[in-house]
Amino acid sequence: MGQGLSITADSRLVAFNTLALQTQDEAYTLAYYMLGDERGAEKATQSAFNHLFKHGQLQAGRFRLEVLRGILASCQSRSGSLLVLPKTSAAAESRDDLSWKLLGLQENERAVVILVDVLGLNYIEAAHVLGGSKKQVCKLLAQARLKLGRNQTTIQ
Repeated sequence: MGQGLSITADSRLVAFNTLALQTQDEAYTLAYYMLGDERGAEKATQSAFNHLFKHGQLQAGRFRLEVLRGILASCQSRSGSLLVLPKTSAAAESRDDLSWKLLGLQENERAVVILVDVLGLNYIEAAHVLGGSKKQVCKLLAQARLKLGRNQTTIQ
């Protein structure tokens, strides 16, 4: 027999839940700022976690990045385009300032700003989530910050 330990379904569920609890706030934050509404963010977050549980591997060091990658995929499949504009003035009034600032950005620019400036990922981690390179992340982030009219390194 091999040296590895076998994982039972119960222990896999416990491990998954532990990792999910550690990343759920960041996952929801990303979904909210990508989609622009709470209900859509909840559904996208649940969908990403469900998919990861069914098809993902539980590697503690990579789980967070895989969740965030799944959130972006879930957001894209929910709306076709990532940003959902508010349909009523009441919905528009409930949006926070950061959501409005992000409206003028392209989807990939918005994603990189949220990942780096809001969630605090480093450029290599953001590149993994976006499926690109560190150089691409740097370029996108610079473009986005210029569009936002920010000379600072983070959104406040």
